[in-house]
Amino acid sequence: MIITIVRIWSARFAFNVHANWAIEEGIDETIVEAIRRNKTPVFEMPDEEAAYNFAYRLMTEKEVDDATYQAALDAFGEAALVELVGLCGHYVTASMTLNAFKIPPRPGDDPFTD
Repeated sequence: MIITIVRIWSARFAFNVHANWAIEEGIDETIVEAIRRNKTPVFEMPDEEAAYNFAYRLMTEKEVDDATYQAALDAFGEAALVELVGLCGHYVTASMTLNAFKIPPRPGDDPFTD
């Protein structure tokens, strides 16, 4: 979810930091690479797909459709879904701050272009 948000905002520093952590926590590298390239990932885990779809639609469409909401609700429950929305907002704010102050990726981090 985090790399989805920061990628939408093109916050390169945050993307690279969180992409590395996502891989360390078991997110498949092909998913991370698809998000880096602004492509829709192919998921094997339904909860990962639900988190991605929820965050992506909330950011790009400013709302979530009923099916996306229900899939996320089924995967995480209502309390965690409220937390997910709060985290989306947090990472939007972080991305805006990084972009406003033009914080570049760290040397050696993988770049991406919009």
